[in-house]
Amino acid sequence: MKTEIDYLIDQLDASRVLTRFYMSKLKEVDMTKSFEYDGNQFNSAYWVLAHIAWAENMLLLRGTGGKRLRLSWLKSFEIGSTYIHTPEMPPIKEIIDGMKLIHETAITHLKTLSIDALNEPNALDFEFMGNKTTRMIIQHAARHEASHAGHLGWLCKMHGIKTF
Repeated sequence: MKTEIDYLIDQLDASRVLTRFYMSKLKEVDMTKSFEYDGNQFNSAYWVLAHIAWAENMLLLRGTGGKRLRLSWLKSFEIGSTYIHTPEMPPIKEIIDGMKLIHETAITHLKTLSIDALNEPNALDFEFMGNKTTRMIIQHAARHEASHAGHLGWLCKMHGIKTF
């Protein structure tokens, strides 16, 4: 019988499947390319993927009481960071490998959480719509990745890639 954490993990994995779908479409383009529209600069696919990794590390590991991973490049992609792609940034393969490692580590950690742990306040004291539970931070992580998967879909269109 599935537990609530199993269902939450299913949603996280479903968001990751969507991200990976768009990643597969973008693999032949320059993922560091950013676009501008009406004076607004869009983040590159590279930035979006690295930011997803940062967020999952923060929300699903640190935010649920797990041990976050220490990848040297993560801090460059946190909320509010100013990103400029430089030669010192890791290759996209390293970003994708980091995403995979963080996701696998997070899922392993989440499987250890009890229903009582889901009802406890999250370790970041992060509040969303009046809710500070560990459950909410897991739900938010799934929503966060899915919203950025949508950004990857836009980037596919900007690069002239069909997604259907």
